[in-house]
Amino acid sequence: MNRARLLFVGPAVAGLILAGVAPASAASHRTDAHIIRIDNTAWANRDGDRVRVEADYRCTGDDRDITTHVTVRQGNARFDKDFRDRLKCDGYRHTQHVTLSKNRKSHDLENGRAKVTWEYTAGRRSLDDAWRYVRVVGVRH
Repeated sequence: MNRARLLFVGPAVAGLILAGVAPASAASHRTDAHIIRIDNTAWANRDGDRVRVEADYRCTGDDRDITTHVTVRQGNARFDKDFRDRLKCDGYRHTQHVTLSKNRKSHDLENGRAKVTWEYTAGRRSLDDAWRYVRVVGVRH
């Protein structure tokens, strides 16, 4: 008799558990962002202590949930920045412009090749990340 009850109760409980978990996980994944392309040129100021980079993206959901992290590296030069609320999340393609300043212990950029990394996160969840070697222009020490 107990075995018969378990055959009916077990699947019912499992169904209730799955029904309760599914809507919560779907709600937490409504915000999404994708990097389409990182531009192949980084524009530095003449001193090489600031640089502007661009990327095309597409996102949906609440832009307040998305954090953007951008890094530019070239030899001993490292520029990075984290920020929120700078995306337009309407499902269409947009261009994001980011200006970074060097870290305190960093060297200045030089004209030439550098690596740009770009990442979108929502909380602890990575939505998308990409990197590209770019050409730094504009430095005139």
